[in-house]
Amino acid sequence: MRKIYISGKITGLQPQIAEQHFAKAESHIINSGHIPVNPLNILPFQEHLTWQDYMRADIEALKTCDVIYMLTNYLDSTGAKIELQIAKFLGLEIIYQ
Repeated sequence: MRKIYISGKITGLQPQIAEQHFAKAESHIINSGHIPVNPLNILPFQEHLTWQDYMRADIEALKTCDVIYMLTNYLDSTGAKIELQIAKFLGLEIIYQ
């Protein structure tokens, strides 16, 4: 059983659209017998938190994973591209949706 971090565009999407993309990936990972790490569940939304606050929390979670799962919209996300580079640096397996 591997721990799989889901990475994709969040900023700039309607919250319900982002939630749908990540929930679909989360279900796929669970159905494959693995443990999903969904960044939407890492740090609950709070108005005073910055993009950097979310990235710090997400990167900490990413460091605990074995695999990064890149959603198809990751190229439209600065944060997802940063997460991909960190995953490569750490030697994580990379799966593209």
